[in-house]
Amino acid sequence: MSTKTSVDVGGITKGKAYIRNQYPNTVYVRIGIADCTLAQFKQGELSGTFSEREKQATSNAALYAEAQNVANECGRSPRQLLEERDRAVELLRISSQAMNVVKNSLTSNEKRRKLFGAIEANQAFLQSLNPTDNGK
Repeated sequence: MSTKTSVDVGGITKGKAYIRNQYPNTVYVRIGIADCTLAQFKQGELSGTFSEREKQATSNAALYAEAQNVANECGRSPRQLLEERDRAVELLRISSQAMNVVKNSLTSNEKRRKLFGAIEANQAFLQSLNPTDNGK
């Protein structure tokens, strides 16, 4: 079963999502002035001590609220953002390889230094997008 799904972000509830501990052992994700409940995270359904369950429920609710808010802000689902990031990483990788080829063919030291600076900036940005890449 594939975990990739396409979400129609245009159809989601608009407004800023926030978390609220309203009832014992449950954290709610609410949205809008009508205080609509989007999701609830029950501590009893998690494992660990009470404190650990409380932290898990609150963290899960905060992540859900953040995903909801980002989708409302940019009009893309987390999956769409991840796919766009993956495409950007690949394009930056190709760009970096092309700049290295050009750098090695330059004769002027000044041109080389400028291009080398651009390559380093590109590689640093690429690393920030994909920190597990290890400079590939």
